[in-house]
Amino acid sequence: MDDTFRRLVEINVMGRVMAACSARGISDPGLLAQYNSTVLQAIQASMSDVCTPAEFDEILRRQMEWLEQEFDSSLQQLTVPPRQPEAEADTEEPPESESESEPEPEPEPEPEPEPEPEPEPEPEQIG
Repeated sequence: MDDTFRRLVEINVMGRVMAACSARGISDPGLLAQYNSTVLQAIQASMSDVCTPAEFDEILRRQMEWLEQEFDSSLQQLTVPPRQPEAEADTEEPPESESESEPEPEPEPEPEPEPEPEPEPEPEQIG
């Protein structure tokens, strides 16, 4: 493989890796360099010394599909909590959180009812 074609491979890999990472919000330069290096090494190991541009495109496509699947799989594992079957979910009690382990405050006492007023004495009758 001549130097011009090797440089073309490196640039294509870098561009595709950056696009895949950017689409997933990955912008850390260290991660970009690591992903780029990994994909580039895999592609170079798959290419023969007489690799044609068409063969390179196919190898690059397969490697990028693999990388994107890995990104999506990792992202899904990070964002989707495992689901419990509904039958188990109904029988298990939720774990106690710190707020539940604290004693509940006592309710305020109800106000005592006001006493009924005493009946007024009936007026005395004269007579």
